[in-house]
Amino acid sequence: MRRLPPLRPRVLYLGVWGLWPFPLFLGLPLFLLEWTLLVLLLWKAWGKPGQRVPWGVVLAFRALPPLLLFSLEVGRMRVKGGLW
Repeated sequence: MRRLPPLRPRVLYLGVWGLWPFPLFLGLPLFLLEWTLLVLLLWKAWGKPGQRVPWGVVLAFRALPPLLLFSLEVGRMRVKGGLW
């Protein structure tokens, strides 16, 4: 049987650097995205015999190392988003 990835707390983040002296950060706990996906998959599988929840899909982001998903820079504005 395959082992599930470690259940460590993860955060999707968005950081904005601009004309002000400090960066602005917005963090979204990853469990909100996972629970939304889980509810959608359970709702889709409701009443269908033999349909199982693909746990690998629900917990896929937990297996990833911290990474930068996107980085944009225009003039003096910089925006970064990633998984931490």
